[in-house]
Amino acid sequence: MNKKVTLTIVALLVLLVGFFGIKAITNKDVQQGSKTISIEIVSKVDNLNEKVDIKTEEEKLGPALLNEEGYKISDGMVTTVKGIDLSGSTSEYWHITVNGEDAQVGANDQVIKNGDTIKFERIKFK
Repeated sequence: MNKKVTLTIVALLVLLVGFFGIKAITNKDVQQGSKTISIEIVSKVDNLNEKVDIKTEEEKLGPALLNEEGYKISDGMVTTVKGIDLSGSTSEYWHITVNGEDAQVGANDQVIKNGDTIKFERIKFK
């Protein structure tokens, strides 16, 4: 084989290993089967502070929310919670915490586990 073909094959292998490695890392905590998660919704503007449990078979937050009424997601970002749409806002957004920690990925990539508490808080950009 010539060097170009060898380098191309090596590059493709590196890309494949990288892709499947990232996939394995992001899905390592996936919990299959039925689970119950708690959803907390806080909005001082709307005088809203409530908690509701959701039962789901979904493995990630985005699909679990889309099975519920009053939620919308755009490009992985939660834009509507309990019918309160912030998609057009330039000053507010739905801040998400998972078990008290800031969410590190978008809703469609956020793995959920039985007993998780997901908090949505309407806050202003700083």
